[in-house]
Amino acid sequence: MRKRLQVEGFEFISDTDSEVIAHLIAFNRKHTGDLVAAVCASIAELHGAYAIAVMEEARPERIVVARNGAPLLLGIGDLCTAILPG
Repeated sequence: MRKRLQVEGFEFISDTDSEVIAHLIAFNRKHTGDLVAAVCASIAELHGAYAIAVMEEARPERIVVARNGAPLLLGIGDLCTAILPG
């Protein structure tokens, strides 16, 4: 996957699988025109456990999530500040 994406012009700055997934989604987003379709196409190629949450700058109110064998927890609420004893 990494080599195929490099041929397509993607540059990698780490050896993590997470970066491969991000580039794969970006590649599929470019070809499908839709974030949901891009995530679906991308996860069809993945093997093993993963849990991802994907957003795009143009529509920050939308989060596309997918998981396989790994837990995924999302929370919606107000940002809070922890108060630690002094």
